[in-house]
Amino acid sequence: MRRTAGKRLRQDGYATGRPLPGRTVLLFDEIGDPDEMHNQAGRPEHAPLVAAFTAQLAEHLKRTARQPELIPKTGDVHALLEFCLRPRDVSSGK
Repeated sequence: MRRTAGKRLRQDGYATGRPLPGRTVLLFDEIGDPDEMHNQAGRPEHAPLVAAFTAQLAEHLKRTARQPELIPKTGDVHALLEFCLRPRDVSSGK
């Protein structure tokens, strides 16, 4: 599963194509769909998997944060991800 805010341009050879606007969750079947043409994240049968991966990512970001004191105290994983995935200068704390 990938999560993107749609604001990233890469210069390392990894083709992002046209970034999707806003919050986007991507889930692909890497065996059945190696070209990643069919996003499975919106399918109802995959909702538990998307929720589990999202919670796992939020927990990982909280555990590995450089400035854990800045992380909002919330049970909303999407708000937490929104905060943690936003670039910020470690020295300024902003």
